[in-house]
Amino acid sequence: LSRGSTVSVDDALEAVAINHPEIRFIKIELSGSAGTSVTHHGLQAVLTLEDLHTLHLNNTSITGDELDPALDYSPVLETLSLVSCHFQTSQGFSSLLSVTGERLRVLDLGGTNISFKEIASISIVLGQLEKLSLENCMSLTEEALVSILNKTGERLGCLNVAGTNLTFADMSGISRNLDALQELNLTYCRMMTDGGLTSLLSKTGPSLKVLNLDNTNIALTDVSMTANLPKLETLTLSCCKSLTEAGLIALVDLAQGNLRTLKLADTNLTFSAFPFLAQPLTNLQALDMYQCKNLTDDNLTSILNKIGEDLRSLNLVGTNLSLLRMDAVTNNFPRLETLSMYVCASLREPGLVSLLRSEERRVGKECRSRW
Repeated sequence: LSRGSTVSVDDALEAVAINHPEIRFIKIELSGSAGTSVTHHGLQAVLTLEDLHTLHLNNTSITGDELDPALDYSPVLETLSLVSCHFQTSQGFSSLLSVTGERLRVLDLGGTNISFKEIASISIVLGQLEKLSLENCMSLTEEALVSILNKTGERLGCLNVAGTNLTFADMSGISRNLDALQELNLTYCRMMTDGGLTSLLSKTGPSLKVLNLDNTNIALTDVSMTANLPKLETLTLSCCKSLTEAGLIALVDLAQGNLRTLKLADTNLTFSAFPFLAQPLTNLQALDMYQCKNLTDDNLTSILNKIGEDLRSLNLVGTNLSLLRMDAVTNNFPRLETLSMYVCASLREPGLVSLLRSEERRVGKECRSRW
């Protein structure tokens, strides 16, 4: 629907329902301002399609009219995307969730204006939900998040709360651990405290594989991490300017040596605490230390001596390394495929030659170096 269109969203949805009762996927992309409101008439028309599997109503304005609970709604609706939707009343959201929630596997509410104040009073249980996105929901509170998570079942595998104003100070109200959670996105959660992160991680189960903390203000100074994350494979901490050396070690140790990807780009760390890791990173395949200006040659040596032979990508772009301490590296990296070191003004040829010595199988024969 484009600017100047005389067709309302309601009219379009009702026409689709009448002319294509077999339809399984509906995606409304709006531009301009004409006809952007969706009432219960349009919603009921498409939600009662018995084969409807996926519904996207991004950037629409949904009224507060209640949906008729007596109607037979699609028994196979699994994906509902309401990104940047404006709900004129919280009743509209509650009504929509009440008739769709039991079957949903994917729910994306990113950027909506929902306050979630009434979420606790909705009797619906999101028992089939596998993926929940609340990214940039600026009105979301800790209390509301706890209420939402308590309505999910045992299948929630991905939680995205990036860009929210949450501190996560008290997650103790979550009634059970999120044992199926595999991916947690906390990017740009700048209000999150050290205690908040610790509180939230204490509620994640042992299945977590991806933890994204990019652009947060965590420091983790003198914080005890009690979480158990033996399956953690990806940890991203890029642009965490307040992160301390001890905090980095505390987080990395949560993975019990099983990390495959570690992103530390543009931090202020010196990495002096790396020798104190509880276990070596024998499974690490990608290490990103882009623009880590405080990384020294000695500390890089300590890092490389903690990494196993599976390393395939090493990003040292924009660092102040000379590589003149490579003779102290005891490990070899026969699977290394990509070494990035451009904009490294302090890089010295003898150091680079030492790192790339093929006769000692220091790096793989197929390594693509960029500097």
